[in-house]
Amino acid sequence: MAVLDIISFAAFIVLMAVLVYRDRKHVKLQGVMFIRRTEKGKASIDRMTKRHQRFWNVMSYLGIATAVLALVAGVAFLATSSLTILQGKDAEGVRFVLPYPSGEAQLQPGLLLLPWWVWIIAIFSVVVPHEVFHGIMCRLHNVRIKSLGWLLLVIIPGAFVEPDERQLKRAARTVRMKVYAAGSFANILISVIALLFLSLLFVAFSPAGILFAANETSSFGSNVTGFVTSIDGMPVTSVAALSSAMAAHQPGDTVTIAVAEEARVVPHLTLSRLGEGQVFEPVAVIETATARAYTVTLQEHPGQAGKPYIGVLIPSAAPAVSYNLLGYSMYTLLFWVFVLNLGIGIVNILPIKPLDGGLLFEELLGGVQKNALLVKAVSGIALFLLLFNIFGPMLV
Repeated sequence: MAVLDIISFAAFIVLMAVLVYRDRKHVKLQGVMFIRRTEKGKASIDRMTKRHQRFWNVMSYLGIATAVLALVAGVAFLATSSLTILQGKDAEGVRFVLPYPSGEAQLQPGLLLLPWWVWIIAIFSVVVPHEVFHGIMCRLHNVRIKSLGWLLLVIIPGAFVEPDERQLKRAARTVRMKVYAAGSFANILISVIALLFLSLLFVAFSPAGILFAANETSSFGSNVTGFVTSIDGMPVTSVAALSSAMAAHQPGDTVTIAVAEEARVVPHLTLSRLGEGQVFEPVAVIETATARAYTVTLQEHPGQAGKPYIGVLIPSAAPAVSYNLLGYSMYTLLFWVFVLNLGIGIVNILPIKPLDGGLLFEELLGGVQKNALLVKAVSGIALFLLLFNIFGPMLV
């Protein structure tokens, strides 16, 4: 962990503590959570709802349909992932997402640790649209909003919209379904928008090098590992480009090979359009400006007389791309905004009470009295699958 990452993370925690302390007269401790209720924001939600009622009405039905599909898909994913875990195989599973003083994301059993600045922005992209959509659906059907606010569980922030529960219970079943589905629908919508922006950022990546490792007979004469970016100034962006550059030389020629020795890994980026019909994942981002120049005398290929030979091992699925720091940061942020909104949206809509999905599932079955036992059974099974996905990889 870099010192700067640790210092900035500590400053973030101190800032949150200071904000809570300064507003301590309005903050209440309930259990293990700090909660701050406010009236601010209610008027804004009213205005948004009244100005576009037809639009929000269409979105409300789309939200129900999306939430039901996500509920089914979420349960199916948990069941499939649980079977994979039981077989002792690696599975995506479900993880707690926490901030961490590091510049790169880290995956651990049951945990996803994100750079704190990525985490805080991604979390706000989850909770704010989620609660605003809940509020809009309430006001669309004249259900009063008692209060809005934020909450803090240790260092994990959240938000809430508190409707008048009595009015909501008296509302039509369709209205309650719209309200319960709204939050996860908002998250899934944000994930789709983030994915669209990611696809636009994709075109900014450009091929920049090929990963290699020098072998014992290498022309380098030492154990060098990195990304070949050019040979005598000719860019090397693929294995084919490397072969073309070598074809212009003979054994005994002296060439200058540029090697980038440091790289970042881009999460889940595939470069099928940059390769030769192949999909490469993950991809390294290199700074071509920092490439080191090696002067190398080419040897004769041990198996092909007259052919020049560098003597490097080239994994076929390890290309590199060049990208500036701002673009890399934007890609990383958007990727995790996509992942967290999709993941949290689906978890929230699982048929587990008191999550939105459990309440929605209850309404889909026609109410509490008729199907209370079935709701409890499904809720228990879904909760077990969720917990097994989190803790199962640690146990199996």
